[in-house]
Amino acid sequence: MCQFKSAIVLRNGDVQWSPFTDSHEDLINIAGLADTELGRRQFVRVEYKSHDVTDIEKYKLVIDQDEVPDWFDEKMRERTSDFLRGIVERMIISTGTHKILIGGQYIVCGDARVKSIKTANVVYICGSATVKYIGGSATVMNICGSATVEYIGGSATVMNICGSATVGYIGGSARILNDDREGE
Repeated sequence: MCQFKSAIVLRNGDVQWSPFTDSHEDLINIAGLADTELGRRQFVRVEYKSHDVTDIEKYKLVIDQDEVPDWFDEKMRERTSDFLRGIVERMIISTGTHKILIGGQYIVCGDARVKSIKTANVVYICGSATVKYIGGSATVMNICGSATVEYIGGSATVMNICGSATVGYIGGSARILNDDREGE
């Protein structure tokens, strides 16, 4: 099953990924590859993941298919892991105050403060992070821990709120799909 951060590695070493999807099938289609027996020998499905998405040191490269072609050797694994580490490292916003995050994919954590998130794909808002506004067509997978979001509006979608996370106000056509907060 596709999980954050999914990618496709081509035989020539190119890594196909997107800030808008972690679906291997989508990535295969975007790259114009054939998901046939012959085609699958030209790419490898990988995930760069961790149980603690906020700590880049805990991420590991995982192969997400049964058969691995011979060309995907240890050197290729290391190169792929280094490439994806750089991608994920830039996504993690864990300190400081930020006026706006727009477009792209993010993990907002630690004691980061964000005034506005618009039209972005946010994997997590967690820790003691604070976000004043989420809007536009932003998608947030998880708001958890003791994170605080003051306002969710526009056509934003939040997949899951859990733990002791706080959300102040939901307006516009914003949607919360699953609210499993403690005490709710």
